[in-house]
Amino acid sequence: MKEGCSQTTHATGILYLILTDCALRLVLRAGLRVAPSLSSSLLYRAKTAGRSLIHAARAATACLGCGVQCAALLNDDCWATCTATTLVGSTVIQAIYLALAVDGLFGEKLGRRRGVVAAAAVGLPAALLARQSIARYALYWALFCLTKQSLQMALWRYRGWRAPPLPITLPLLGNLVPAAPAFMRFLLRQAKRHFSKEGLFLFWPAGGAPLCVIAHAKAARKILSDRRTFPKGPDYRRKFGFVFGDGLVTAEGTSHARARKLLAPYFRPDRLEAKGVLEAFQSSLSLLKEGDVDVQSFFHLATLRAFCRCLLSEDVDAWKRDHNDGRGDVARFVAEACSFGSLVVGEHMLFDLPMSETLFGRVRKLRRMRDSLRSQVLRPVVEQRRRLAERPDDCLTALIEHQSIDASFTDDDVLDQLVTLIGAGHDTSAYFLCYACFELARNPEIQDALREELSTDDDDLFRRVVRETLRLYPVIPMVTRVASCATTVVDGCGKEKAVPQGARLIVPFFLLNRLPEVWGSDAADFRPDRFLDINGGVAAPSQGFLPFGSGARTCVGQSLALLEARIFLRELLDEYELRPVPGFAPIIKAGVSLTSAGGVRVRLVKRA
Repeated sequence: MKEGCSQTTHATGILYLILTDCALRLVLRAGLRVAPSLSSSLLYRAKTAGRSLIHAARAATACLGCGVQCAALLNDDCWATCTATTLVGSTVIQAIYLALAVDGLFGEKLGRRRGVVAAAAVGLPAALLARQSIARYALYWALFCLTKQSLQMALWRYRGWRAPPLPITLPLLGNLVPAAPAFMRFLLRQAKRHFSKEGLFLFWPAGGAPLCVIAHAKAARKILSDRRTFPKGPDYRRKFGFVFGDGLVTAEGTSHARARKLLAPYFRPDRLEAKGVLEAFQSSLSLLKEGDVDVQSFFHLATLRAFCRCLLSEDVDAWKRDHNDGRGDVARFVAEACSFGSLVVGEHMLFDLPMSETLFGRVRKLRRMRDSLRSQVLRPVVEQRRRLAERPDDCLTALIEHQSIDASFTDDDVLDQLVTLIGAGHDTSAYFLCYACFELARNPEIQDALREELSTDDDDLFRRVVRETLRLYPVIPMVTRVASCATTVVDGCGKEKAVPQGARLIVPFFLLNRLPEVWGSDAADFRPDRFLDINGGVAAPSQGFLPFGSGARTCVGQSLALLEARIFLRELLDEYELRPVPGFAPIIKAGVSLTSAGGVRVRLVKRA
């Protein structure tokens, strides 16, 4: 028998792979414990680079072993010279080795897609050298993945979780095929058809671990309020951090507390000036005209101008990347980059895709946009502010002056916070105003009543319109969490479902806000008067309705968003009547914000 079929050699190889894998895991855990708090961007980068290096080495080791062993497994000479007993033993050892190798590829988020590429680069050439059929190699690989997924599904069923039935949930592909075109519509349809009572079910991305969908108000409140058991998780911070760095949205612990303490005072109602918001609207009014108009692009520019005037004391239309930029070009670039980034990051989080520039051209495009915004736009703005003898009292000045107090607060930290403020500060408000106009155009009676109220100091109907719009179109359509320890959640039937450590959960606000069991048979209708009997300010916690978050993570920009909404709607309704565009319906996409692929079109008619 040839050396390639020697069980001793295979056993030694398995021992080598196990020891290497254990060593890499220990090094990774030790590295993570050395730097538990990311107090500086340098430490953050060092930690991230070390983690990536360790995962890459682990994946490469697994791929090399996988390729060599598969080549031996597919060697016809080896199979021909083996006796039946030896053949069975060798096959078992090969299967164990292949299982360890694939676990090395698929067991860690950072190594997953790199592992697939490495397997193709190492395993397939090895099989070709052994003069074997690639079909057999692919068959073994597919069978192993199918077996692994089947075992995972059985384990989740044992924990009390169910997934949509066949053919909605397919082997290997999971729910990818029916969910990819319209993810939110898919979840809403499955929740109504199969899980209307329990409200908790599984969504399976292709080839990955499942997402626990939390479509029950009580369970959602528990998960969102218990930040120790259900933190945001490394995947959330990694993908958001691709755009925002260590900004207010992605920061955790002391870093988040520091940023919130520094910036939150500038968002208080007594600090916000209506004059700046009104000037921003009036400067954008020229973008509107009678006829069918995409109000999405209008509100993106208007809210961006309002935010920069009120919180940064900056005229965003005067910003330039180079001498070729005209007035307003950078403002349009920033608005486009925020909308594009929201869609890309959101879809990569939902379908568990890496933010890989090698595999995805749109990630490369997003990275170029991010780098251009930071280096060509925001860095010159920061340097110009530093040179001022008398600086205005705003968020930008607060960030710059904090550097003299905290030496660990670097220039990159300032840029991270600025990108976060500009992106999150206008993007969500813009989408909310778009959908409010869309629904007001379809409900002329509510539009007329709101127009009349906005001419006074009353705000009862205005607040109900805000709440109803955010119920139907939550600008943050969903959030994800990770279980930091093994725990349980209770479904709508009162049964406990086990949640293992490391499980990913998704709280889909767009689904919770449209459940007939909570909101009645007219849950899909725009009816602001449903909030007449529901207390709670803008939120309605008992119904799982938390449009601005809760607790320490409550949106700091809530007061600014309401001020913008009141002034923008008042001025717009005073100037125009809103009417629906026949046959138009927004194509909703599940990004970080509730994006619309085709814009939001409304017919504007000049008032007499």
